[in-house]
Amino acid sequence: MANMVEKMGCWCWSKSPDVRRIQEELGNKLDPKLLDKITNLNERASRLRDRIKMEANILIILDDVRGEINLAKIGIPFENDHNSCKILLVAESEEVLSNQMNSPQRTISVLGL
Repeated sequence: MANMVEKMGCWCWSKSPDVRRIQEELGNKLDPKLLDKITNLNERASRLRDRIKMEANILIILDDVRGEINLAKIGIPFENDHNSCKILLVAESEEVLSNQMNSPQRTISVLGL
């Protein structure tokens, strides 16, 4: 059986996330020099998106999501932009995922802890 996930990364989110920090952490997982000397957030997002698209299978886990996430601003491809990029959003509240992130209901699971 082929490797289902070749690359994986997990990042904790917060109420007011630091996009630059998340770009840096994700970029470092893929290629430590990927975002060197790039200061513009849009350029960083573009470089990151292009690099993620080079992966055959990648799983990105965003943990502790507390509000809306602009995946495009970070540089994470979604929907039909890169079908082999899977994104797992983890939140304490179903409302965050269904209302603020517009996640399809079928993808939401609530774990009782």
